[in-house]
Amino acid sequence: DWTHVDSILRMCTPKGEKSGGVRSAACKAVGDICTVCVGSLLSEEGLEKAVPFSDDFVVAISTKVCSEMEPALNDKIVSVRSMALFAIGNTALALQNRCAFLSMNRILPLVYACIVDKDDKVVGNAIRTIGHVSYFVYTPEFLSNEGGSVSDDLKLYCSLLSNLTRKIHDVLCDATGEISRELSWKQRNSAKKHAWGSATTIGMLLGHSHLLSHFDDSLVESALLQLFRC
Repeated sequence: DWTHVDSILRMCTPKGEKSGGVRSAACKAVGDICTVCVGSLLSEEGLEKAVPFSDDFVVAISTKVCSEMEPALNDKIVSVRSMALFAIGNTALALQNRCAFLSMNRILPLVYACIVDKDDKVVGNAIRTIGHVSYFVYTPEFLSNEGGSVSDDLKLYCSLLSNLTRKIHDVLCDATGEISRELSWKQRNSAKKHAWGSATTIGMLLGHSHLLSHFDDSLVESALLQLFRC
C-alpha cells in the first residue's frame, strides 16, 4: 500500500515531523524502500528481474521522493541531510537499468551543494549520490535538448569533475608530503574516504563519454592523472 510510503515521505521534513531523529529514520526508510521495491530483484536462480510496477508508476514515486528530499537536504540536523542524500542516491541507483527517461536535472545541483557541508558524512554521501544522479542528467540524448539548461548542465559537469579531482589531488599531495596540511587524524581519514569516493564518482562521470568532446582536454587529463597516481 503506497499510502504508507506517502506517510513516511511526509515525515522527512520539519513540516511533517518535529523530531530530527524520526526525520532521519524516515529518509533512510525511503532509501531502503526504493532499493527493494523500485529497482530490480534477483530470482531464486540469481537472475535479475523487474519488479511488478509500471514505468510510469516508478517514475511518479521516484519524482516524489526527490521532491520531498529537497528540503531535507537543508535540514539543520546532520543525520537528516545525510539520509536524504542516501535516499536520493538509492533511488537513482535502483532505477539505472529501468527508467532512463527519469529527469533529475533539478536535484543534481542541490546534491552537489552538499559537498561543502561541514559534516564529513554528508560530504561523503553527496559524493556518492552525484555519480548515481548524473546517470539521469547526462543521458545520451542530453545534448539534443533545447534551451540554456544544456549549457548550464555542461558547466555543472565541468565543476563536478574539477572539484572531485581536486579532492583526490589534495589527499595525494598530503600523503606524499608535497603539500603540508595540519590535519587531525580524523580529518585526514575523512579526506581519504572522500578521495576514494571521488575516484569512484569520477569514473561514473567519465563514463558519459558523449560529453567529453565538449570540454578542454586538460580537464579530463587532470582527472585521469589523479586516478593514475592513486
